[in-house]
Amino acid sequence: MFKALKRFCHTSKPFVERPSLVVFLGAPGVGKGTYASGVAPKLGFSHISLGEQFRLESKHNSWLRSILEEGKLLPDDFVLKRLLSMIESSSSNYRGFILDGFPRTLDQAVSLNNLYEVDAVYRLTLREDILIQKLSYRRVCQTCGKTFNLANITEPGYEMPPLLPPADCQGPCKLVQREDDKEEVIRSRLKIYYEMEAPIEQFYRERGILYTFELKGGVSKMLPELVSFISKTLPNSGALKKASC
Repeated sequence: MFKALKRFCHTSKPFVERPSLVVFLGAPGVGKGTYASGVAPKLGFSHISLGEQFRLESKHNSWLRSILEEGKLLPDDFVLKRLLSMIESSSSNYRGFILDGFPRTLDQAVSLNNLYEVDAVYRLTLREDILIQKLSYRRVCQTCGKTFNLANITEPGYEMPPLLPPADCQGPCKLVQREDDKEEVIRSRLKIYYEMEAPIEQFYRERGILYTFELKGGVSKMLPELVSFISKTLPNSGALKKASC
């Protein structure tokens, strides 16, 4: 399957024959999934969150569940096969795909590029002290399962209002903090992230496809700006401008 997909991906046929592949990078909690799911429909893309997909599957797959619970990375071959299968099965329905949560290692980035050429990589950034504050104030509702944020950040150049539970939350809203959202754990996660992400960013930087987008506001403010930024920088952007209107 990999060989067939490689021929499909590197064809010289028109854009419509080969959907774009975009990667979102960013520290834990920066909002990659939120922004990817918001950007994708505005550009006629599909958002692929492998992490979310595997978490859903793990409920019925003990092997997958054990790996995720231990915090280990899934085998690269397994992840790539699943990713390319998802792209192949729906390539005719979308202009492109936005990857969130993959690649997570340099080896994965290299393997992915050998099988399906990445068109652009967008690194979403947020000042570290603000990121830690946002993660520290993140809460999960034990009633409805949704995630909210109590942080109200209003600093010069930054305006990020809290994301509070709606009045019609299902039953009494009981907010709890995840163990990995405590400050000492957050700092440890960020240290590991920076060490693993640096070579991936360099890999894409050397190919001239790495773009940085700094988040300075809430989703409602930054989403339209990110869509505009991608429309201007992504190859074949002319074909995207009409879709993003």
